[in-house]
Amino acid sequence: MKNNPGASELRKLIKLDYFRLNEQLLSYAEMLVNYYLFKSKSVKLPYGKKPIDLVVTVIDKVLAPEGEGRNWNQKETPMFLDFLKSAIKSELSNLITKKENRVKQKIPIYTEEINSDYFDSFSSSSSTEDDLVFKELVKSVESKIKGDPNLMKVFFELNRGVSVATTIMTNTGLGRRNVENSLIKIREIVDSVIKS
Repeated sequence: MKNNPGASELRKLIKLDYFRLNEQLLSYAEMLVNYYLFKSKSVKLPYGKKPIDLVVTVIDKVLAPEGEGRNWNQKETPMFLDFLKSAIKSELSNLITKKENRVKQKIPIYTEEINSDYFDSFSSSSSTEDDLVFKELVKSVESKIKGDPNLMKVFFELNRGVSVATTIMTNTGLGRRNVENSLIKIREIVDSVIKS
């Protein structure tokens, strides 16, 4: 059986920087799941799935032989990371839209049970309704932080998929206290935009 074209690319990325790849994919999956939970007023995903389950499923499918899993088409999606993010989004969509998976537990619009890290990564190349909502959220947050260069630097890193404070410190040159305060402030702004 032929290897999936994405399998060798995935193996290269894992060898190159497993932790960064894991951080980016998990951050993206968490952002999608948090958004879904908020939008649907659900407490959890069907079958108790978690963001890490989506990432593991995608990795397993990419490593599967060609024709049995998720195949990377370089012409459609030249950037491999975009392909992986698209696959995670597709797995979540499949999980929540299949008729047998539509078991919802309604909760109030905002509770402590919902993680407030909605902004871990807003980058996506498709133009679905959810992506448009994400883009509007990003625009709203950017308009509220425009005058603060530290907040802008940190938010830029978040948009790139970087959500670890030490990495943001390295990339922006800001100190730990500045980064942590900026993350708190951005979370508050994101929460206020979502609630409005």
